[in-house]
Amino acid sequence: MNEKYPIPEGWRWVKLEEVCKINPRRPKNFNRAYDASTTFVPMVAVDEKTGTIARPEVVPYSKVAKGYTYFEENDVLFAKIISCMKR
Repeated sequence: MNEKYPIPEGWRWVKLEEVCKINPRRPKNFNRAYDASTTFVPMVAVDEKTGTIARPEVVPYSKVAKGYTYFEENDVLFAKIISCMKR
């Protein structure tokens, strides 16, 4: 698929959507109290060198219930901000 970037023998190129869910929705049965403690990860909470979540915040669910991307434990996060993709 892409000869410019060689990969190990036995591997193959695939589209990302073939091997993972991109921006999955909240589960249909998801229910959380608006005052429940919830981990929130603003961009400043992510270490710029390692990509680890270094400074998560705990906020009431009502603060993040709308307008933020839902994710769960063990999900892989990727910032959709152009400056974050530059190298």
